[in-house]
This record gives sequence, C-alpha cells and structure tokens, in this order.
Amino acid sequence: MIKKMIFMFFYMILIISFGFSNPKYYISVGYGNWSLNLLKNTIEDKLNDLLKDNLQDNIKNDYPAQTLGDYSQDVNFDSSGGGVNFQIRIYPGGEKGSFSLGFSYFRIDSKIIISGHVRQNFVSGDYISSNAEGNLIINYSAFVVDLKWDLLVEGKIHPYISFGGGISPLKGNLNYNAIGAYYSHNKKKGSYTINESEDLTEIEDIKISYLPVLIINFGIRVEIIQNGSVFVDGGIWNGFMVKGGIAYTF
Repeated sequence: MIKKMIFMFFYMILIISFGFSNPKYYISVGYGNWSLNLLKNTIEDKLNDLLKDNLQDNIKNDYPAQTLGDYSQDVNFDSSGGGVNFQIRIYPGGEKGSFSLGFSYFRIDSKIIISGHVRQNFVSGDYISSNAEGNLIINYSAFVVDLKWDLLVEGKIHPYISFGGGISPLKGNLNYNAIGAYYSHNKKKGSYTINESEDLTEIEDIKISYLPVLIINFGIRVEIIQNGSVFVDGGIWNGFMVKGGIAYTF
C-alpha cells in the first residue's frame, strides 16, 4: 500500500507539472519536533478513561470473586515525538509566483503518555494501590498535499503560510502497565502487576485503517546562497510541530 501511495504521489506531481508553461520547483528536507501538550485539555479526559477501562478490565479478570468499588487515579499527561519530512513544491507562476502546491512525505513517531497513582477499591474493603502508566504510540507515514503562499517574494526573506491535509496508514501500539500491591484490612497481602500491549490495528474499538492529517503552518525561509535556503516553521500537525531544514529551488 505504501508503494502504491508513493507512486500516485509522484504521478500527480508529473501530471500537474505538465499543465504549466514555465513553473518553478522547490525541494526540501527537514526535521520536526512534535507535541500534543497544547491540546492536552481536549484529549486528557479520554486518555484517563482509556487507562481506567483497561486497568479495571484486568483487575476484574484477576479477581473474579471481588466486586469493584470506587476507583481513583491522579495522573500526569505528556507527549513527545519527531521525525523527518521530504517535500516537493510547484510554483505555477514561476520565479515571481507567490502561490505553490506542495507534496510532502512525513515520517513522524509520536508518543502520548499518562502516568500516576491509581487505587481500585473493592466492595469488601480490600483494595489495590499502584503506580500506573499508559502510552499511545503512533508511527505516522503521512502523505500530505498543501497550498502555500509566500510573502515578500522578491526579497531574500520569505514569510509564508500554508494549509493542507493528508492521510497516514494506522500504525502503532497501546501499552499500559501498573506496579503495586493488594491490601486487605490495610495490610499488604501481595504484589500486583499489569503489563499489556496491543497493536492499534488489532483493537476492536478502532474501526479505521488510516489516520487523517491536518496542517496549518506559519514559517519563514531565508536564502543563503543562489537557489539555496534554510527554513523554520511551526503550526498544527495533528498536534503542534516545529520544524526546520534546507531547501533548493530550480
């Protein structure tokens, strides 16, 4: 499937290129740092529920004679990631054109983590107390098309803005673990551990095979040699991404 998507990507570039009389081309290679922390309030509750559901399912299976009571968790949220991108752009207006159509490939590995203390009470008065962590790892291999407008076209410094979107095959893992102890009458009766991992494609509740990618980007490109430049930009990329790299125009 990836090979077919790459072929279609370059086929689109060739077809579009033939439609313009004297276009300018732009290629770039960059590296980006990814984070979801700016959007943490949007998904933190859902991740908390996901961790709770998975831990309680394991506890019910391990202690079928017990009835679950109150549950509490005090967890922290974090996210990180990064990866490389390759881009080809077509400026249909040539040297003086400010608008361009871009075709990009991103290889981004992202990790979303929630960790903290969990306590599961039983109706009997016994309880489990543990430190728990859940992490969602998504490996993006994303193909993206975007529209970009350069400002100050005739200078050496070019601010720009771009909008786009694309898709990535669903790849990654959901992992969760807990390390703690079982207590009865407030006395420790034994250790309790959970360590589980699931491939995202094997989780029944996930009904999709591809992930959508949304991009809104602001940046600046600076020419340092003839036809050669460096760039840095930042914006929305299914989270927040800051990236930089080198580019060549011809």
